[in-house]
Amino acid sequence: MKKRYTKKRFIPKKEKIVDSKLEKVFAALASQHRQDIIYLLSFQAYSITGLAELLELSLPALHKHVKILEESKIISRQKISRTNFLTLNRNTLNLIKKWFEEKIKITEPSSGFEPDTSFLPRMRSTK
Repeated sequence: MKKRYTKKRFIPKKEKIVDSKLEKVFAALASQHRQDIIYLLSFQAYSITGLAELLELSLPALHKHVKILEESKIISRQKISRTNFLTLNRNTLNLIKKWFEEKIKITEPSSGFEPDTSFLPRMRSTK
């Protein structure tokens, strides 16, 4: 069988909308358990066992979620004696907030950006 040769098409690279640091953060926020952990840590630092009891998760399951949150730098761990305490890294959350504020500025009507709604079906009035 002969190999077919096809022309390689040039596909332009897309502009990165989200940098790799934020990609990890958004991926970490995809789980409801991790969102619950962040919510609790927004009030105070917790030990891992304390969080496991509050969230009714097993320690291995909680460790999995904590590892993902640590890799995305949303939380940090501090060891005091034999106990690991988790705290929220507010710098990372401020980075997310700043990203959203920039994107909202771009898409506000005052920015001159108008979304294309021509593909949407026309709504009939209910009168």
